[in-house]
Amino acid sequence: MTFIVLFILAVVWAVYLLSWFRSRTPRRGANSISSFASHLSTLKRALPGEAGAPVAPGVAPLRGGAYFAPHRPRLSPEKQRRRNILFGLGGSTIVTALMAMAFGGAFATLFVLCLLATAAYVVLLANAQKRRLEQRQKVRPIPAQGSPATARPARPVGAGDASDDAQRFAIGG
Repeated sequence: MTFIVLFILAVVWAVYLLSWFRSRTPRRGANSISSFASHLSTLKRALPGEAGAPVAPGVAPLRGGAYFAPHRPRLSPEKQRRRNILFGLGGSTIVTALMAMAFGGAFATLFVLCLLATAAYVVLLANAQKRRLEQRQKVRPIPAQGSPATARPARPVGAGDASDDAQRFAIGG
């Protein structure tokens, strides 16, 4: 029984460490099609007298596999961390559920704790997302006082025109 528990824990740690290691290694965003297109464009440029395929006017030529490999935005570090935590909690919930079904007892309690932790984390993520959306809708930036957009340009002393002089003398000033 102890051997089975240790084996399951070792598998869980191995999966976690493998995913952690994979997320830290640099990935190349090239698939076979884009790498083939990149190599083909390199060969086209190497041909004497060939400048590449003709391009319609007003259209920018695509380099390499840019046409075949769409840009996928990378997740921010915060989103990656949140996703990793959610996957870890979900995985631990599944593993403890399997262990609770197989052995029962203390594993059932551990499963309930993992399930509650996962549910609480999901609720916290949903509340944070709701707050961010509400803040985007309600908060408007206030321009700083004295900014160039709101400040009137200063006039040098004596730079008035004739109408300013006429108004001053008409008032008696």
